[in-house]
Amino acid sequence: MAKTSTTDHKSVTHRPSMTNRLIIAKSLGFVVGLGALFLLPVIAPESSWMQRIGFALWYPMIGAVVALMGVYSYHPWVRIDLPWWLRGALIGGWMNALLLMIGYDSIQRLLDMVIFNYPSLSLLYNPWMFVLEGILVGMILDFVATWFAGEGPACVEEIRPGT
Repeated sequence: MAKTSTTDHKSVTHRPSMTNRLIIAKSLGFVVGLGALFLLPVIAPESSWMQRIGFALWYPMIGAVVALMGVYSYHPWVRIDLPWWLRGALIGGWMNALLLMIGYDSIQRLLDMVIFNYPSLSLLYNPWMFVLEGILVGMILDFVATWFAGEGPACVEEIRPGT
């Protein structure tokens, strides 16, 4: 029999809900994406519209994955609890690492533009800092979704009560 986590967070509304997790995490991801959409032309004026829209749509996708993975507050194979900070960091970091591996050259060109326009940001020149940014965004998305909509198997019970 699978162990259930003792860290199931009830949320501030005291009604864990997968629907609310999705709405909250995707909305917050959309806000982050809009920030990228409007900030990219300022820090990298030569960036294309495709890159800007791609980043704007990427963060709601991370929000959706974070929200859906919020059902897992315990990992049965590794036998560890998955608190919001670990789960969000793993998802955000992994998703941004995948994006970086797929579009490394494009992201490197974006960073070249940023460093050319703002030499004081040379500390951020390493493209792998993008993974660190994903870790932070994932943690923030999971924290807010967990705080307002709960986590664990209780989130799914709203969909199928009594099972």
